[in-house]
Amino acid sequence: MIEKLDKVISKLSVRLKDVNNGACIGTGVIYYSDELKEKLYVLTASHCLFEDGDKFQNQRVEVEIDFLYKDLTSYKSLKVTINSNLLFKEENKDVAVLVLDKKDVEGILGEIPKVKVVKEKSTYNDFIIKGFSKATQGKELAVLYPKWIQLLDDRFQLELLENYTSYNTMGFSGSGVFIQTGADVFLYGIFTRFRAEEKGKVIYAQFIDIANEFLAKSYLPLIQFNYFASYDLTDDFFKKHIKQSITGLGPRFSEVLNFQLPIAKVFNDIAKDTVFKRQFTAIFDEWITGYGYRKIVNNTHLEQIEVEFEEVKSIVLEWIRALNFSVENKIDIQWLLDRIESINSKVNEKSTELYKLRSEKDSFKSNRSHNYEFPYEAELSRLREIRRYNEDFIFSITKKINIKLSNNPYLIVKGDAGNGKSHLLGDIAQKRVNSNLPTLLLLGQNFHSVNSSYKCNSCYFV
Repeated sequence: MIEKLDKVISKLSVRLKDVNNGACIGTGVIYYSDELKEKLYVLTASHCLFEDGDKFQNQRVEVEIDFLYKDLTSYKSLKVTINSNLLFKEENKDVAVLVLDKKDVEGILGEIPKVKVVKEKSTYNDFIIKGFSKATQGKELAVLYPKWIQLLDDRFQLELLENYTSYNTMGFSGSGVFIQTGADVFLYGIFTRFRAEEKGKVIYAQFIDIANEFLAKSYLPLIQFNYFASYDLTDDFFKKHIKQSITGLGPRFSEVLNFQLPIAKVFNDIAKDTVFKRQFTAIFDEWITGYGYRKIVNNTHLEQIEVEFEEVKSIVLEWIRALNFSVENKIDIQWLLDRIESINSKVNEKSTELYKLRSEKDSFKSNRSHNYEFPYEAELSRLREIRRYNEDFIFSITKKINIKLSNNPYLIVKGDAGNGKSHLLGDIAQKRVNSNLPTLLLLGQNFHSVNSSYKCNSCYFV
């Protein structure tokens, strides 16, 4: 293995320890991307976070994590509380995520290395795994070089070639399973268990993407996946292409200013990227959690409306959890807008009914005290609240993000020469390739056809 890549995997690999006796209980792997901002994930096997391992009954409260110090010769520890919402409790979904503050880890490790994560292995069958093996009493990293065997739904199998016993592989649980592709490494899975040598020395590993299930439910940034390119369309190809295109734009405007323009946010909607997902889920979160703030129970006037909302809320929560944010998938919210309009109609009808009842009762009494409360005021206030939250939600989901554009990701940016259209596209393209997302920027001056009646200054493809 290339020495530089070997050091990267070593820095990414962390030791998990029991907070009471300091014993090594497994390994983890660091994951960081710009979307996490000031947080950092450590991925590991879920059973490492349980006192009883694969039984998943007695969860640890805390775990100590050892990070490789800047000198690359010693380790420093951080203690983290285990979030039971960020792990699975079953053998076939044996993945967990520990969340830490980025600055705390940077204080130990220095600059946080970023690793590309992939779902497909392409034609590669050779893997690298580093873990704190029992063979070293958990004191130092050991390395394995297993080979591909087969796919098993959310898991896969590798063949262990080294002379390790089942006892000595125990500390590898939670280790990252990496693919090396010449000058780069990709994180492909998590080591979860080892089948005894008399049964063939087989490693079971878990795919990482299932962790996004509980991350999404907790409204946390998802793990982002890269790609294995064909026809030499690699990360380096796109980075060199964008660099050359931006050079052709001439003197630059301010990138910071460009990203403050409203038009820049449209590109998040086109790509259905993490910014879009975060805004999308935040709008739903505000609507769902705020809606029930003043809920009145056991009220004959409001019961039907409250029950209908609870039903809609339950449907929406399941719908969001199962939502596919891929560019190819269209997000249909019309059914929800129709349901909300139906609720609003019933709110209006009920409000009219209650105002009529109020006028028939005693709303015109002349001997009211200063703290007199009009009849049905609590019900009417609740109805106003429901209507306000619904109207705010409709405004946000239709105006603050552009779902129609997300479902039809084609955009023409028009403006006079010199307005900065190409510079804006250049900055958007540069930001994407910096995040390892394939992007093309084709400049109009490089097209020489005279048959077109309309000249395009620049074209941007994602």
